[in-house]
Amino acid sequence: MATWPIFQIATFSNEPFAGNPAFVLVAEAPMTFEVADLVRVQLREQVLAVITPGHEAPHVEFVTKNGYHSGPSHSMHAAAWVAFNRLDLAEATLGLRLSGGGVRTVHRNGSLISVEWTPISSRQSDRSQAIANAIGLVTVETLCSSFGTVAVVESEKALLEMVPNLAAISALDTETLIVTALSAVADFTVRVFAPRLDLPEDPVCGTAHRVIAPYWAQRLGRTSLIARQGSARGGEVLCQLTDDRILISGRAVPFLEGRIDCQL
Repeated sequence: MATWPIFQIATFSNEPFAGNPAFVLVAEAPMTFEVADLVRVQLREQVLAVITPGHEAPHVEFVTKNGYHSGPSHSMHAAAWVAFNRLDLAEATLGLRLSGGGVRTVHRNGSLISVEWTPISSRQSDRSQAIANAIGLVTVETLCSSFGTVAVVESEKALLEMVPNLAAISALDTETLIVTALSAVADFTVRVFAPRLDLPEDPVCGTAHRVIAPYWAQRLGRTSLIARQGSARGGEVLCQLTDDRILISGRAVPFLEGRIDCQL
């Protein structure tokens, strides 16, 4: 009988019913993809983070139906929270070893968890009219990136009240649509839709900030930004940009802690 501790962490929030929840399983020995994927399917999750403690640093893998993933931002954030808070690691900075051989640097400062990423570049696009038709809002400008398309709109209020036409968004030539506006309570607000990926609206999308934080940093003239996620669950993401890195930070709280017992 194998027993694995498992946690569900609400990321980018200090409230258990907000933010983006992610499951993290702790395996004392390396786990095969097939077994980890069975757990993921049983949990009905798109991604499962699996941490294996190591002598130098924990090893972390992100299991999806299509194989290992390099690390969705919210799942990486949850894995970092578990590494700092449940593996008895005293360091304020860790290098989490990834299945592809790389290392992801993560930090903690009190209740704040930060993960280092590379920004995702974007360029001006001519999709304004098509996107405006799909979301029912006038777009100020649109950008395209390797992660998805960005639509900048004028009104935060209209963005928050928008009821997305998911069929129309699915028909756009993009897997992910990021809609963003200046915010009255933060620096900017964002909502992220990916119906093509079976994700109608992302509760909090850390990866989207790798695209839009550089845009807002240039527009606002500063490198430290606070973002508000306008989904039903909501959340807060802090972004700090340097020349070639972006530090994506937020708080996280455990919602569920337990164990999985399995006869292999």
